[in-house]
Amino acid sequence: LTWGSSVNQIVILNLNSSAVVVLVKACLCVDLFFTFPIVIYPALEMIERALDVPNDVESVWPRNCLRFCIVCLTAFIALLIPYFALLTDIFAGLGQTLLAFVVPPLLVVKLSESSLFSPRQNSLMWTIIIFGVSACVVSTVTSIHHILKH
Repeated sequence: LTWGSSVNQIVILNLNSSAVVVLVKACLCVDLFFTFPIVIYPALEMIERALDVPNDVESVWPRNCLRFCIVCLTAFIALLIPYFALLTDIFAGLGQTLLAFVVPPLLVVKLSESSLFSPRQNSLMWTIIIFGVSACVVSTVTSIHHILKH
């Protein structure tokens, strides 16, 4: 925001080219290579169950073909969207704020029904939940505003 349009959305691209930057980019690629399967695996499992794809050793090709298509679709979507960082802002605003500020205190409140926590602790949890929902709404609206502006 301070430097306006002269700052690239992908932070690593703002650095001058050097051996360290190349090493950082290589490390990011290795990280993505190893973490993407972990992230997408639950979605693949749900899609395979919904489509009734067999889960035995003899029918490994239909599962692999479906997984290959989903990975290609994910890459296509990432390349198709011109301002991908803005789209990730929406997901971060929705998902991360809820996971960080709403779900944990909500679990604490649910556990406190058995009177493990004081009313003061419960009110603190509800304050954090309200803050998290507010942050979720503000970040999502801001991200949608930025997408519509581009």
